[in-house]
Amino acid sequence: MAKKATFKTILSKQDRMKGRDAGPPSGVTLHSATGKTVVADIVMVTPDMAENWLVDNTVNYRRLDEKRAVRLGVVMERGDWEFNGASIKFGSDGRLRDGQHRLLACTLSGTPFETLVLWGIDEDVELDRGKRRNLADELRRMGVVNPTATATLLQHLWRLKHNSPTVKTVQDNKVMLRFYAHHDSEFIHGAVLQGDRARSVSGGSRAVLGATWAYLHSVGNTELVDEFWEAFCTGVGIVEVDDPISKLRQWFMRQRALSKNQRTQDKAYPAALTIKAWNKWVSGESCTLLRWARYGRGAEPFPTPMKGGS
Repeated sequence: MAKKATFKTILSKQDRMKGRDAGPPSGVTLHSATGKTVVADIVMVTPDMAENWLVDNTVNYRRLDEKRAVRLGVVMERGDWEFNGASIKFGSDGRLRDGQHRLLACTLSGTPFETLVLWGIDEDVELDRGKRRNLADELRRMGVVNPTATATLLQHLWRLKHNSPTVKTVQDNKVMLRFYAHHDSEFIHGAVLQGDRARSVSGGSRAVLGATWAYLHSVGNTELVDEFWEAFCTGVGIVEVDDPISKLRQWFMRQRALSKNQRTQDKAYPAALTIKAWNKWVSGESCTLLRWARYGRGAEPFPTPMKGGS
């Protein structure tokens, strides 16, 4: 049996080998009706070959999951791996596009496996993968800072801007990447930071809080939004006990004092309360009770933020 590589070995070699392409393709050249060209071959991938391909895999934007690769490796080592038509994919530049977990399984187990290999898959094609790349993976590929937090924030912001904050449906990557492209990247990064800042005080979800900040910024008077958010995060400038921001802070702090199981699991609720507090604050209204009646006979629609200011 071939000498088995280790997970750390692969990662360290990747760091040293950046910029090296995979070897030239071989096999049958296929031409599509739309003019695309793909080279296909059925290859018995050896552990050494898999390791070389992984070492070249320095631009893949999905993190290697060692546990997943170990599970696949056990299947290979038992001799239960079967050729099923699933392919290892390379771009036209020779870079690995799909299949890193199968290749890692091969190297960890020291067991060859037979597979279809394709070269020439366009870089912008969204692949149907065994372990599907999520929005955070796509954002990571683009070099976005805090891709996981940004992905969750974008989903919440999309719902707020499309009048569906109470809907839990997750939009697909293409929709969300277009949505992200319509915003200034620094603005979205700022929203993540504002969510972190508010969470440190309130204990709420940074994605929900950051998305609410961004939503208010896109609708309301930006100077007033910043003043409102500063008071919410710090408590500075709140004098009256019936100040809407004071009531908002109190609600979040009560939630923070509860155990995780006791806190509201409704992600729309804190966003609704924040918008209601904003509306009362910019209108100069006092607030004895801050609540959003989502259900029941007196159910309210999700609040729409006011612009505020002149």
